[in-house]
Amino acid sequence: MNEIKRFPPYIIKVIRWTARVGSIATLGFVVLMVIGEIIQPHAPAPSGLRDWGSLLLFPVGVCVGVVVGWRWEGIGGAITVACLIAVYAAFKLWDGRFPRGPYLVLVAAQGFCSCSVGCCRAVSCVSKSIKLQ
Repeated sequence: MNEIKRFPPYIIKVIRWTARVGSIATLGFVVLMVIGEIIQPHAPAPSGLRDWGSLLLFPVGVCVGVVVGWRWEGIGGAITVACLIAVYAAFKLWDGRFPRGPYLVLVAAQGFCSCSVGCCRAVSCVSKSIKLQ
């Protein structure tokens, strides 16, 4: 009988710790941005639905996903990636274009690693109980 191949544990550990190091970098970057805006504002305070919606998705939604990802990788990664996609969709809807540059994706990149760990764990759990004939 053939058994479904499981991912080697070291691969899952490497991806998990890549996501965790990335999450620390993400949180640090966002904190620095917030401190910088408090010390010397570069834009007016958020006022409308568009401003508050953007802030809710990025950085708040991304940071929530990052923090949740430390305990539940799959869920945290899904929150981070969903907020990233929603930010891009909102910018396309509001401005008719996507945000420029890779910066939002780079800040949320650890979410893809967290999703990968969640998927690897799910496949590993399923493969323990299923055998192919």
